[in-house]
Order: sequence, then C-alpha cells, then structure tokens
Amino acid sequence: MTTIELSISLNRHVSLQERAFRVIISHLIENGKINLMYREHTFAKYLNNLGEDKNSKFFEYFLMRRKDYMKKIEDFVLSELHQI
Repeated sequence: MTTIELSISLNRHVSLQERAFRVIISHLIENGKINLMYREHTFAKYLNNLGEDKNSKFFEYFLMRRKDYMKKIEDFVLSELHQI
C-alpha cells in the first residue's frame, strides 16, 4: 500500500493529525529511515525539513505521538524479551 492509498483509507476514520502521523511513519518505514524516530531531536529536524513549523499544532502532535509510539515499541520489545 502506498502512502497515498494509506492516507485515503484512513480518511474519515482518524483525525487529520493522526492520519498525517501514520503516513509519515509509513513513509519512513518504506524508505528505510525509521531510525529518524529514535531521537526526538532528529525527528523534529525531519519535520522541519518537511516544512512543519516548530510552533504548529501538527508539530506538537507529531512529537507527542512519537513519544507514545516509541513507548509502545519499547513495551513490545520488553514483553518479547521476557518471553524468551
């Protein structure tokens, strides 16, 4: 599924901000750049390069969702390690 198809499929199911965040994650994964998510500073710089203003609601939302996303990844990895 392309990022455009993903965006269309999410339309009306999630907020515009959530849809944009999921498309960004999908784009990072597709292009092998998911490592940009690991450091908040690097992710913020990536958002700036996309044209997001540091004071915009989208920028703040993306940083908040990044923290949630990274916490979920951490919880998942720890649970998998616990099962080993």
